[in-house]
Amino acid sequence: MRQLPYFADLLPASGGDPLVAHLLPYVVTEAPMLALDGAVLFVYDYWDAAGVQLIGPPEPCAALLVAADSELPSDYAAVPEESVALLGERFRAEETWRFRWTERRPDAPSLAGRWLDDSELGEVDALLESSFPDASSRPGNRHVKRWAGIRDEAGRLIATAADCSGRQIGFMASVASDISQRRGGLGLAMTTWMTHALLDEHSRVGLWQYSSNTVATALYDKLGYRDEHRYAAGIFTSSPAGGRSPTA
Repeated sequence: MRQLPYFADLLPASGGDPLVAHLLPYVVTEAPMLALDGAVLFVYDYWDAAGVQLIGPPEPCAALLVAADSELPSDYAAVPEESVALLGERFRAEETWRFRWTERRPDAPSLAGRWLDDSELGEVDALLESSFPDASSRPGNRHVKRWAGIRDEAGRLIATAADCSGRQIGFMASVASDISQRRGGLGLAMTTWMTHALLDEHSRVGLWQYSSNTVATALYDKLGYRDEHRYAAGIFTSSPAGGRSPTA
């Protein structure tokens, strides 16, 4: 195990991993940044509270988490799914998710989208509230650069998605379609349009997906998004009997 002394060492230590590239702007540089046998550990503040992220082969990821335990500001961690069994009772998984990414353009979208301006964000919020109330990103979130959308012939916003890209990788979130038009291909059209638009500006594009969302799995498979990054998120304890409280 080695401590990474500089922020700039994190991405090379991970082999240029696309998830590391996405989270780089949110890394807490005052917290430990560690590497071991192709795996990296770092703390990031993308969400409301700090979290620990492990990326790489499962065995060194588990070893890094155990070794860094006393230095970590949060007991909430995300580890490769295969690391969970290695951590035993010290890790209590609460949810599973995937980081999907691609560098290949899918076929052209069936419907054209466009970038929205600030005057249209109220419609975005209303669409998310009615069709995707648990969306990870909403208008006003600090990590959203801009919103895209598709309108119907009457001018009504029927699909939307957020651009949360950084300098290293394109990234989309909160892809939603009008609940009254589900199964009409709107989600596929919006995701396809966003994939093309972000690949115009970046060499690769990523997104997050809950593992339980089988509809999303089929959609991203269809578009050629890679699926090697599967994670479990939950509480890591100092011992099976207890742990620390997360730090905001």
